[in-house]
Amino acid sequence: MNKIDERQDTSTNNSSFIKVLDLHKSFPARPEPLHVLKGITIELFRGEIIAIVGASGVGKSTFLHILGALDRPGSGKVLYDNVDVFNQSNNELAEFRNRRVGFVFQFHHLLPEFTAIENVMMPALIYGMDRKDALKRAEGLLKDVGLGKRLNHRPGELSGGEQQRVALARALVLDPTVLLADEPTGNLDTKTGKAVYDLLKTLNKDKGITMVIVTHNEALAYECGRVARMVDGRIESIDIVGSAEVTGCKDMC
Repeated sequence: MNKIDERQDTSTNNSSFIKVLDLHKSFPARPEPLHVLKGITIELFRGEIIAIVGASGVGKSTFLHILGALDRPGSGKVLYDNVDVFNQSNNELAEFRNRRVGFVFQFHHLLPEFTAIENVMMPALIYGMDRKDALKRAEGLLKDVGLGKRLNHRPGELSGGEQQRVALARALVLDPTVLLADEPTGNLDTKTGKAVYDLLKTLNKDKGITMVIVTHNEALAYECGRVARMVDGRIESIDIVGSAEVTGCKDMC
């Protein structure tokens, strides 16, 4: 069985990274199952930022959850570096998620009794990282997201934008190769949401992390390299934005 637990070289941007092939997902319902994903095929490229847009209920979050191995598809494949992640056991998938995928959600899900730096450290400590190493990494990430002076503040002492920055730092603490963000600015005002998007783009440029962002904000979506539009459980179109070019994209878009 192929396990996906080795770190990958992300220095070569725009190479094929994730392939989604004929993805389907249904949920039990009456009088018949609810078909949410209806044959999604898309290729994602190393180091790119792609936005997923579409109306509520078209399957964006379901797609993101399967892409991050939080849920299994009904059929189809998700290949990371040409290895099907769903050929792994549940325990292997958990390890894969922890090491390779970072998640940011609309609600930050910070633990209120812990400080910012403790929240960021948490995934590293759970993984078994030495506490001193986890502390150093968390401090560095919080400085990267502009919170170097807020390390010991609890979530209730932070603004909404600052809380989301802590959540972003937490998602990056184990140095993932892909960041999946589900409505990361959904609870933020326009100015703060734009600042979070600018931060995501800066981190993408500096760290080379592949980012997939689900959003209803079309203006911010079109600041990403590509925009995939979902309609009724399918990807209807993919736009290349501005001067952004992705090697191999012409055949997939």
